[in-house]
Amino acid sequence: MDKEIYQITDSRQTKTYIIQEIFWQMFSFSGIGKICNCQLGVFLSYASSKGHTPIDRRLYMPEVWTEDKARREEAGVPEDLRFATKPELALEMIQEATAAGFPYKWVTGDCAYGDSRAIRKWLEENGKCYVLNISRKEYIDGEQVGTKLSKLPKEGWFEASCGNGSKGERIYDWYTLETSGAVPEGFKRVILVRRSKSNPEEMKAYLAFAPKDTPDKKFVEVAGIRWTMKAKVKWGLISGVNLLHATLGRLTSTKYAIMTVGTSISLLRWWLWL
Repeated sequence: MDKEIYQITDSRQTKTYIIQEIFWQMFSFSGIGKICNCQLGVFLSYASSKGHTPIDRRLYMPEVWTEDKARREEAGVPEDLRFATKPELALEMIQEATAAGFPYKWVTGDCAYGDSRAIRKWLEENGKCYVLNISRKEYIDGEQVGTKLSKLPKEGWFEASCGNGSKGERIYDWYTLETSGAVPEGFKRVILVRRSKSNPEEMKAYLAFAPKDTPDKKFVEVAGIRWTMKAKVKWGLISGVNLLHATLGRLTSTKYAIMTVGTSISLLRWWLWL
């Protein structure tokens, strides 16, 4: 195995849209081991060498809510709000940001969005690159991703860091597998596989689309961007952003509490829509 470790340091050309979802409940940031009332937002964030910040948001409204007229009226849900899946909400935000002229080259997100062929198709048709996590059940070139992962060779892997984590550099083994589907001229579509150093059976797959001359380490870099942004959004560490107000501003009807998350975090005003 090639022992070269790629160190990702230059992100100047990685202007990236990050799709992610986060759920929250009153006065809690972590799972509580039971079913509870919570809200789930789909965020579109922007990252570049200058920093990163949320730029758009949608509140995910389950179909059981959108079809319940009495509940909608009691909660003050706007009449024009209709059910949309999380991938549909994400694509809507990407399209709006693109139409507004917000510059970006890459899009990344987890498998809830990577498995969306509508998102991938729109990005490819509009010449946008992506590195999207895909689930093992997704089909690529007529074969499930899980099956492809089970047949990967022992040779051809490379080590690479996808950025800093809470415990230092996040170093994994990586492998790229060309796909056979048709792609626009001058581009390529590959499956990028991430393998744990401590447990080789633990693998995660991404589908990547970019110009033919894009090096593998660029895919690794983009894949790693989402982790950093998700951690910062989850823990409210984005300075100057009233996170929940920005996320749910269109649907805010009830003002709740001021909460403190550790001594290093300034007080945030949390506006929750119920």
